[in-house]
Order: sequence, then structure tokens, then C-alpha cells
Amino acid sequence: MPYDQVRFIGYTINTMPQENPDGSETYLGLTTGSPPATSPEDIRARCALMLRAMRTAAAALPAPAPGPAPSILNVFMAPEFFFRGPMGAYQMSECQQAIEQLQAMVQGEEWRDWLFAFGSILAVSAPPAGSPAPREAYNFSLVQLGGQGSGGGIGANVVMKELQAGCDFINTVQVPASALVGNVAYPDAGPDGPGREQQQLAYDNAGVFTQAGITWGLEICLDHFSNVQRTGRLQRSPQMPGDPQIQVQLVPSGGMDIHIDQIMAMPGGYVFNCDGADIPSATLKKIDLSGKARVVSPSTQRDVPDGTLGSLGSPPAPITIDQLYVGGPGSVVIYPSALLPAPATVPGESRDIVWPAADDLTLTFRLVFDTAGQLVTATVIIDSDIVHTAGRAYFMPLFLTRETDDPAQNVHFHISLEKGIAGYDYGIECQIATPQFKFEGFAVAFDAPANPAAKPDQTAW
Repeated sequence: MPYDQVRFIGYTINTMPQENPDGSETYLGLTTGSPPATSPEDIRARCALMLRAMRTAAAALPAPAPGPAPSILNVFMAPEFFFRGPMGAYQMSECQQAIEQLQAMVQGEEWRDWLFAFGSILAVSAPPAGSPAPREAYNFSLVQLGGQGSGGGIGANVVMKELQAGCDFINTVQVPASALVGNVAYPDAGPDGPGREQQQLAYDNAGVFTQAGITWGLEICLDHFSNVQRTGRLQRSPQMPGDPQIQVQLVPSGGMDIHIDQIMAMPGGYVFNCDGADIPSATLKKIDLSGKARVVSPSTQRDVPDGTLGSLGSPPAPITIDQLYVGGPGSVVIYPSALLPAPATVPGESRDIVWPAADDLTLTFRLVFDTAGQLVTATVIIDSDIVHTAGRAYFMPLFLTRETDDPAQNVHFHISLEKGIAGYDYGIECQIATPQFKFEGFAVAFDAPANPAAKPDQTAW
């Protein structure tokens, strides 16, 4: 349903490792076996505490006022590192268990009109056989719409953290399988550039997406940071003309606050931070029409009830919260509902050039220009049964190859944007080889609208 208001709820809980008297740190969590491994109860207990916090928040919401009820979306966010387990990161199969349990938790009708950002989940790949290279670590936020019909990928978006902070992992050996500074590394994030943070698939890990009719931007902790050397993630890859502007910017973190110069939400929008450092906190800021951000004060705060989270072992022993988190069960911070800004798009224009290259191959080149008529970027969509691209728009240069046992069935695409072609400002060069179609040369030559001597596009077909 369309929403005209949003209510932010932060789950403030310390998600940092335990600091020991000798200065070392320890990941908290439940283990089993020898050598120790993550117990399946670890994920179940963390989900139980998350659900307890959600229900604490729901019980504390104000009663509806008399008269027609506004359409309000409740946005519940937890801090970074909520799900990491006693090894510092789960195995990939365990990570999937966490996702499935969280999605199952919110499918009830009671969670209709809720959207959850479950902090972050950490997972680590298996070590490369015989290689000293670090294992890949994945630190990502699952954003999930609640209510009946959600789950199983429906109403879900995933954003992956790009930059690894020194505090993301401990640096002393806990058990042999622990994820430590130096033996894990986040995967390469790929290039920055206009439009590269716009999600095209719900699980493609980019940081801008539309859910519940609202456009969101999400940066995990250090990805939001800026200093004299660099800017934040969303600023490094600004939205393209024609993209829906960010109405709400989310920053789940473990030692980060809101950086004013990294706010990418539109005027009238919001930026919301929930931090799980030693002193957990939630901060909400609203961007006024002049672009300035002002702090919004919460209306309610409720402690999450303490108490055991089931039992573990034989004979059964109660699972206590201090086995999982330093400092207890935390609290929920609730802000008053507030109006959402009306949807708007980034100024500028785009132009599509469609190339029906063959019976089973159509390429759509999208040229994107800013308000001054300068080219921002160009993308290509490949529509063919030969290569399955799910309608995804690729940035140039694109190298796409499929090799088979039969060389006659190989597929190759190399598409690049070049300057100064055949008397035009730009051209798109293609090297294409499929079983049915071969082409090499410039498919399109075009001028930017800002060129006073702009000529009609020249195409190879």
C-alpha cells in the first residue's frame, strides 16, 4: 500500500565483542563440539531476542488518533554486527539459516506496515584449498518488508558493506576457525560511478532500492564515512538523471554517526542511524527544504525485557543474553510519525536507442544527460535467449563471454563508450559474436545535447 508517513524505531544494543581484562577481545555466542563450532542455537537465540525487541516496540506504539488513520510505515532498524556468532562470522549455510528465520518471523499479519533492517549479518567463505589468501567475508544488511506474502525473497533487499574497518574483526586467536583481522577480507566492491548504486536485482548488493513505494539508500558504518581522502559510498556513485531520489537514508553501524556532508536523502527526507558501539544510540535527522539537517527527538524509549532465550545442551541449560551481547538486551527508541516527501526524480534526461540486431538479439543503449546537457553515462540492456541477463542494464565497458564445449556456440560481447567518433562527440563500439550474429565496429555515434552543432544520431542499422 502507498504510505504518506513513516515512523522510525531504533534497536539500541551493544553488538561489539567482549573486552577482556588483558585488553584482548572475544566474540560472544554459542558453540558446540570440539573443536568449537557455531551452535545452531546461536542464530535461533539471536532471532528470539530480535523478535522480543520488535514486540517491545509494537506494544509501545501510540494508539491511533480518532478519525481516518494515516498510512504509516514503521521502520525498525538494528545495529551492525547483530548476527555474527562466536567465530566472528557464520559459514554461508548458517547465514542462510539466519535469513530464513528472520523472514519467517515477520510474515504474520501483525507485521503488516513494517519494514525491518536487521542490522548486519556476517558470513565467511571456505578457505581456498592450499592457498594462503584470506577468506572472503560478507557483511550485509537484510531489509525485509513484513506482513503476509513476504519472505522467500519477496519484499527483501540486501546491501553489502564495501569498506572493512579495523574494528570489524578481532585480532587475537579465539579458536582456529575464528574470523580475524588479516585472515578475512571483504570482496572487491568494483568501480564507483554515476548510477552504480541503483539496485537492479533485489540481491545485487547495491545501496539504493525501492521498497513499499519508497526509495531508500543504505550504507553500513564505514561506507558512510568521509574525510579529506574520500567521500561516502552513495556520494561516490551519485544517482543518475531520471532515477527516483532517495527519500530515506539508513545507516546501521558499529561505531559511526551521521556525517552531514554524506547525507544523500532529498529535501524533506530523512537519515536514520542505529549504532551498536559501546554506548548504543539512535539518531534521526530530517532534511529541510534548504538542504539542512535537523535532529528529531524521540517520543518514547522502552527497555527490552531481560530473561532467558531458551535452553542449550544436555541437560538443558538456559541461554542468557550476556552469552550473546555485552551490556544486556538493549532498548527500543521510537520517533514520532512524520510525513514522507513526495517521490521525485533526479533532474536531467535520458534517451534510448534500440538496436534490433538479430531475430533473437536486441540491444537498448540508454544515454543519460545532466541538466546542462552533458553526458553522465551510458548503459546497455541485452535482450536475448542466448544470454540470460534478467533485463539488467550494464555499464560500459562490458565484457560478457560464454564459452561452451562447441566453439560455434560461444558468445562474446565487448561494448565500450568512446569519445570523438566520426565527427560526433561519442560513439558506442561493439564486438559481438553469437552463433547467429557477428558484428565489429561502431553501432552508434551521437552528440551530447549541449553541443550547439548536435547532429542526428548515426546508427549502423
